[in-house]
Amino acid sequence: MADKQKYYYLKIKENFFDSEDMKLLESMNNGYLYSNILMKMYLLSLKNGGKLMYKDKIPYNSKMLSTILNHNVDILDKAINIFKELNLIEILDSGAIFMLDIQNYIGRSSDEADRIREYRSKINNEKTNLLQMYDKSTTNCANIKDRDKDKDINRDRVIEKEKEKNKKNSYGTFKRIKLTDKEYNKLVEDFSKEFIDNQIKLLDEYVESNNNKNKYTNFNLVLRKSIRENWFNKQKGNNEYERKIEKDKDGAFRI
Repeated sequence: MADKQKYYYLKIKENFFDSEDMKLLESMNNGYLYSNILMKMYLLSLKNGGKLMYKDKIPYNSKMLSTILNHNVDILDKAINIFKELNLIEILDSGAIFMLDIQNYIGRSSDEADRIREYRSKINNEKTNLLQMYDKSTTNCANIKDRDKDKDINRDRVIEKEKEKNKKNSYGTFKRIKLTDKEYNKLVEDFSKEFIDNQIKLLDEYVESNNNKNKYTNFNLVLRKSIRENWFNKQKGNNEYERKIEKDKDGAFRI
């Protein structure tokens, strides 16, 4: 018995190019290219009964079709859009392309009407399968979305905690000194609260007096340097203090 599901030749009538669709198509700019593309797509789909899908698994994209049909990608994309407008093809959500009129041109058979009905049924079945897959996918996506939402909430909490930990508080009369809780507590631990508060006060006044001319940002390091170099040790005399400040203004120290 002959295999009625596979046809390998295209049967077109002598007035094929006189049809309204083909006349409209060829009257456009690049119309003859579009006509050539359409014929090649008909032929390419023959082995799969009018369905264009690489090995019946992978949908053709523009680049693939451009390579196989030997046409420029831009021209091919325009042709595909025109074919859809003229109802010559239908593209399913899966990416499968169906040549809608091909059953009129396949082979020569007494059961042509049955083949056309079978072809239409095949397209509708694929649509139904896609909808069922979409419903399952939607359910799965909703579950994944809920899990991702929980992850996002936990991540946001971690980020907020990290921000809070790294938040800098303002110290000093003029609130020029910026330190995190961790930095301040470590300074107090390394020296003493009374001593550090006094150093902060002195540095705050100095920064305010010159409007932070030296562009200090890391006050933790600035404080430690000022302590190490005795910037504000009045017992060493104002002249030495002024020299240290002037040296700092000249750019010897930037943080």
